[in-house]
Amino acid sequence: MGAAIGIKKCFNHINQFNKQEIYTNLSKWLSDYLPATVPFDKEKAVQLLKAHKDIYFKPCYGHQGKGVVRAEMQASGEIHIGHHYFSPEIIFQDTQQFQESIQKILGTTPYIMQEGIPIQQVDNRVFDIRALVQKNENGLWSVTNLVSRIATKGSFNTSIFDEVCLSHEILNRLYPSDKAAQIIRSIYDISLRSAEIMDENTAYHLGEFSVDFALDNDEHAWIIELNGKPQKSLYADIRDQSAVYLRPMQYAKYLCKR
Repeated sequence: MGAAIGIKKCFNHINQFNKQEIYTNLSKWLSDYLPATVPFDKEKAVQLLKAHKDIYFKPCYGHQGKGVVRAEMQASGEIHIGHHYFSPEIIFQDTQQFQESIQKILGTTPYIMQEGIPIQQVDNRVFDIRALVQKNENGLWSVTNLVSRIATKGSFNTSIFDEVCLSHEILNRLYPSDKAAQIIRSIYDISLRSAEIMDENTAYHLGEFSVDFALDNDEHAWIIELNGKPQKSLYADIRDQSAVYLRPMQYAKYLCKR
């Protein structure tokens, strides 16, 4: 494709990001919004668990929550392991059992470990806030919208969801309107800063991606991950979202004129 239309006119030729690489790049400027994230190491896993009590193991090149494992250390010292849901599938009695087994659980796939965030809930279900960031007809980054996936009850993985809606609908249910507006402005600012940082990497040319956020119980926004292939089907049942589909074409038209 690049050979036919020109390498600088082909965008999003990479759509599966390395989570550790993204974290390293973003942490130069956005460390206040990033959970602690390090490459998997079974010794460090125990240290991270003791420090945070709740950590997530994620494939470096994972998507849609596939392969994500959650570990939680109880006050008793037990360690609970679960896939997709908070309810444990495996219980280790101590850190030694955990350390001996975690490598087998994750297999040979490269993983990162990420500090768990106490995620704000709505109706006893966790939700995320996804900022769709796209380049427009002037070649400039803009946030097209914010949508939220409300996870199935009992699931920590928002890829397993019951409902999708515009994020302001949830935020206005949880907070006064001025607080909700403040959170939205913050997420817009962080998302656009993320886009600027991504553009500093000349190894790839992006026209769109999404930034997935979680809010903690103090209304602080945390970047959970960046997604190089935003799931467009999320917007199918939300009214007035034609810009989601038009922006890539507008940006392509901008590139053709250059």
